[in-house]
Amino acid sequence: MCFSSGDGGAAARARADEDARQARIKAGTEKINQTFSQFDDSFYQKRADDFKAFSAPEAERQYKDANRDLLFNLARSGNLASSERARQMGVVDRERDMAAMRIADKGQEYANNARQQVEQNRTDLINQTMASGDDTLAANQARQRVGMLSSSP
Repeated sequence: MCFSSGDGGAAARARADEDARQARIKAGTEKINQTFSQFDDSFYQKRADDFKAFSAPEAERQYKDANRDLLFNLARSGNLASSERARQMGVVDRERDMAAMRIADKGQEYANNARQQVEQNRTDLINQTMASGDDTLAANQARQRVGMLSSSP
């Protein structure tokens, strides 16, 4: 008496299905990575530079206003040609330098936040692809997210 379980065909089909799924996952991951490849160091540097370009004119305006107010107050008090002028001008200049450093730091913070958002989105898409095995959906969602992430805040 010979018993045939018939499992050989089902196991082969399951193996073939899993191999095809793994190939779709690999293809989807490659599509995601290729779509996200535009987010390089120059992209993040541009984010930092854009913030600096946006913020620097306001800081410069504030510096000029403070400098003008200081000169007016010194002239009014008769201290325009004094060592007090030099000291207070040094304070105003130091504040301008500190503002420039804060702007640079904030620009770098924007760049770092953008880097984290991009990587989180890329990782989420890869995880979704691994769960679904749908490389076409992964490619479509990657293009959609890249469009959102690449727009300037």
